[in-house]
Amino acid sequence: MTAVGIGLPQTAPEALGTTLELVERAGFDSAWVLEAAAVLDPLSVLAFAAARTTAVKLGVAVLVLPLHQPVLLARALATIDRLSGGRTIAGLGVGSDQLPFEAFERRREERSARFEDYLGVMRALWNDDAHAGPFVTLSGTALAPKPVQRPLPIWLGGGSPPALRRAARLADGWVAPGPAATADFARTAARVRELVGGTRPFTIAKRVLVAVDRPPVAVDAWFRAVYGRPDDLGVVAAGDAAAVTERLLETRAAGAEHVIVQPVGGGERAQLTAIAEHALPALRR
Repeated sequence: MTAVGIGLPQTAPEALGTTLELVERAGFDSAWVLEAAAVLDPLSVLAFAAARTTAVKLGVAVLVLPLHQPVLLARALATIDRLSGGRTIAGLGVGSDQLPFEAFERRREERSARFEDYLGVMRALWNDDAHAGPFVTLSGTALAPKPVQRPLPIWLGGGSPPALRRAARLADGWVAPGPAATADFARTAARVRELVGGTRPFTIAKRVLVAVDRPPVAVDAWFRAVYGRPDDLGVVAAGDAAAVTERLLETRAAGAEHVIVQPVGGGERAQLTAIAEHALPALRR
């Protein structure tokens, strides 16, 4: 059965509480946040969501790990996992070449090496292990409290060949970004599955941007605010509930085991209601 999640309205804080109530009442499997310049801080929103829900998984897809301090991030994720009773999924990414790494005192050419080092740091802290890497060394360093989940699920993002190999080697899942077209996702999902080889549990997920009965101008404004450009690739699944549901079913057919539906363009309550009534039953069949 396909798992179905909902992207939370990080550009509309006044809608967060009612959205979370609807998500849990409707029976969605998960609620998600993303990291972008023009949205509410993802970890703060997850902590809020942990207090307002009891059953849904709570995920972030994705945090740009090289821009974070790994010890502090390990503590924050462990705290959210404790607050939620073990419902956290941590999506992590290397970050695109266009991000302002210098503003965070990072060299962009080091981002892949920092990613693997920082991931090792967090896992070592969660398990009371030592760690020696090119940027961080830990010996006898303790972190408390630990996450409820041991191990805490790590999903990686990215669509480049190195990112896919990294996900297959280091992660518990892979999540494709919203702006990835369905045909491209199908190819990369097949490649990830090939790299993993079926030797262990591994989840393939896709965030799908949807706009149920929303005006194009509102969709364009959301896309520009979050991604810094218009939807010039036509990746937003727009139209009525039937049309959006068809696009989501195409995503499932392309290889998504966990579909993350991200309403865009405002009207969060109406969109969520339409998705719950039409798309959720279709994806569960």
